[in-house]
Amino acid sequence: MGLTFGLAYPVFRTRLQKYRLAHTWFGDRPFTFEGRASEIFGSWIVTWLLFIPTFGLIGLWYRVREFRYFASRTRCGLLSFRSELTAGKIYLIHIVYLICLFAFFLLVGSVFYMVAPAEILAGLSPEMSAGLAEPPVVTEFGAIVGVAALFIVVAVLLGMLQVILYLHPLFKAVVDSLRVIGEEDYAAIAQSEQVTPSRGEGLADALDVSPF
Repeated sequence: MGLTFGLAYPVFRTRLQKYRLAHTWFGDRPFTFEGRASEIFGSWIVTWLLFIPTFGLIGLWYRVREFRYFASRTRCGLLSFRSELTAGKIYLIHIVYLICLFAFFLLVGSVFYMVAPAEILAGLSPEMSAGLAEPPVVTEFGAIVGVAALFIVVAVLLGMLQVILYLHPLFKAVVDSLRVIGEEDYAAIAQSEQVTPSRGEGLADALDVSPF
């Protein structure tokens, strides 16, 4: 990627998708991927040329086109897929999330501004403490604990906001856009006999503990 100044990105993404689907099974039916990097290279060239002028925003447009292409080149037994995902829907999700994020930080900053001068900052700043009429109730250690607790609460709330306002709408938009083409005899699908990994890769993400 570095040696090609990012031009190899479609090759990287296509090979990664092929590897993922080559190791994905639905029962005893394997997934296959027939995508070629050359078929999405034109879209990436447009993205590559306009990435800086658009401040990276065109990257979302490319990822939508890439997803639709990957879906159309995926097979599972007699089934094929297509996606009707639009870039406008993905941009809207990001805009709503960023607006809510800005409002959240504005609220947190306002609360911190009202609370900090009298208690927390007094323990952290000797100059501010000297300017108070009465000694602060909170000690320096207490102020540090208070600030740390505030950051932990903010981090947890940010994780919750990300799941509720960004990840869930994003996954919903992606899944709702998928269409399954063809018919499959699901009753004939048996349990896969493929050897599975002996360790739980990605277990933390599967349990959704990342926000914490």
